Amino acid sequence: MEQNQYKELFNRSSNAILVIIDDKFFDCNAATLKLLGYSNKQELLNKHPSDFSPEKQPDGRFSHEKANDLFDIAYKKGSIRFEWDHKKADGTIFPVEVLLTVIPNGSKKTFYAVWRDISDKKWSEQILNSIINAISDPIYVKDETQKYIALNDALLNLVGLSKEDMMNKSIHDIFSHKKAKIIRDKDDTVFNSGIEHTNKGIITDAKGHKRIISTKKAVFTNEENKKILVGVIKDITEQVENYKEKEKLKNQLLQAQKMEAMGTLAGGIAHDFNNILSGIFGYAQLAKNHVNDPEKATIYINEIINGANKAVELVQQILTFTRKSTQKKKPLRIYIVVKEAIKLLRASIPVTITIKENIHSRAKVIADPGKIHQVVMNLCTNAYQAMIDTGGILSVGLKEIKIQNQRHTPRLNLMPGNYIRLEVKDTGQGMTRKTMNKIFEPYFTTKAANNGTGIGLSVVHGIVEEHNGYIEVDSRKGQGTSFKVFFPIIQEKTVLATAKPEKNILSQGSEKILLVDDNKNILDTTKKILEYHGYRVKSFSNVMDAFQVFKNNPLKFDLIISDVTMPGMTGDIFSRKVLDVRPDTPIILCSGFNENISEKELQDIGIKKFFQKPVASNELISEIQHIFSYNNEPASKNISECFSRSNNLIPTHQH
Repeated sequence: MEQNQYKELFNRSSNAILVIIDDKFFDCNAATLKLLGYSNKQELLNKHPSDFSPEKQPDGRFSHEKANDLFDIAYKKGSIRFEWDHKKADGTIFPVEVLLTVIPNGSKKTFYAVWRDISDKKWSEQILNSIINAISDPIYVKDETQKYIALNDALLNLVGLSKEDMMNKSIHDIFSHKKAKIIRDKDDTVFNSGIEHTNKGIITDAKGHKRIISTKKAVFTNEENKKILVGVIKDITEQVENYKEKEKLKNQLLQAQKMEAMGTLAGGIAHDFNNILSGIFGYAQLAKNHVNDPEKATIYINEIINGANKAVELVQQILTFTRKSTQKKKPLRIYIVVKEAIKLLRASIPVTITIKENIHSRAKVIADPGKIHQVVMNLCTNAYQAMIDTGGILSVGLKEIKIQNQRHTPRLNLMPGNYIRLEVKDTGQGMTRKTMNKIFEPYFTTKAANNGTGIGLSVVHGIVEEHNGYIEVDSRKGQGTSFKVFFPIIQEKTVLATAKPEKNILSQGSEKILLVDDNKNILDTTKKILEYHGYRVKSFSNVMDAFQVFKNNPLKFDLIISDVTMPGMTGDIFSRKVLDVRPDTPIILCSGFNENISEKELQDIGIKKFFQKPVASNELISEIQHIFSYNNEPASKNISECFSRSNNLIPTHQH
């Protein structure tokens, strides 16, 4: 009964089923005859499978030889699945998927074979391959074992491999172990999560060129409920290079606009600077006249120092504004930048214009300090120019506002949230509606040809958008103008206040210091100040001579203090050469102005401290004592922003 049931299932199955004994067909069902196009099973029995196959299989192997090898493999493993090309009675070649399973039958090699016609599947694969080959972006498909099961010509051209080199090969068969592991880890993440993922990287193409690529990966499930990963690669090298070029041009525009604004303010700055110099010269003469009266001379000398400090502050404000911005966005209290800008403006604009501060917020935003400084300066310069003939009031304010919904600011379409509003307002001549509609256009200006290029407000607009901010302008002819800029506020974390460290009491030293500066005035005064505090100083105005002396006896000096910009060798290169000779040498670098080296580069070199000239002598001595007390601390701990100036300034020269 049971045998009859199996026979019934065998004959009624829609799949082609065969029994094979000793490598020849022993029996088959009706579906097999139909598939091969025969009417009588006797035409099949006692025949080898290769008798119903083309001479060679798609891989180039002879069908008879390959069939025998597969029988041997199946006999050893018990069961195997593979694809095979068969030939119908009319000579048509068609593909089947074969499941070949061993049946215990004594000493005879007996198999149970199930064929499934996969012509439609192969046709679909051909269509798919045609489609992906028509796509210019490299595409690949991988199974869960990380083997490539489909790929297009664009991928092969990119990596410089043939289809045979990659198809059905594991990434470990193609790439180095290290590279294959990186790829596998990324792909496993996508396989396991099922979440679409995009990553960027750099590869070397078939021509040896470095290419920047972006690969988008997604996981799908096929008809057999198996996961496959599809990857689409985009070569974004040109896109990235275009972006870099665009950023370069943008930065050049920003810098040009800074220079234009500084040119506008130059007269006022020169006036303020001359006033400072007049005071210094006057008090210097008075000190000279009272050289025999130490008490009066000291008073006048202190006034000279105060005047020098004012000059230093003015120079720093100018440098802050004009320096090329290399800073990244970071948490920033805008009011600090606004106050710095106002200081510079007070020294620049006529006394007929009154500046009113309305700072009511110390909130933080994510911003580039240099660019925010430029926004404030540009808006204020614009306002001052509107009142240059008549005088007036320039109001600068900061206020926090909360936007509940977009209906509160229909013109700006502000998203709900907390904002800090910067407002710059003037009492000048105002603008018409027609002019207001054009003010943010590049190179639009109502000024005379020699009074500006008209890029200032377009730069402001660009910076505000870059910081996810909004800007609006309100003006009426004859009633002044108001610019309001909105920046999103960030939440602040509560930080416990810590007590300020007590001021160090300067003590006498005795260590040996190598001092290098090509400016004679700075060299002489710095040497005298160091010697006054007990240090033994060997000074050089020629950096090459200084390095030779150090190289001849590296242990002779306990510390090196050097300028940055010097003829023959810059201070950073000098420092590298010194540290190559003796890596533990403490070095302090000083510079009047230098854009060619960053704080990060100084840390990488191993510099203990960087000072912006002019250097306050008590700060210099304090840092020297700190270095000698904590000489084992990492160099990066001591590299910081330029310190605030105090008394006893060492003269500066722009190096």
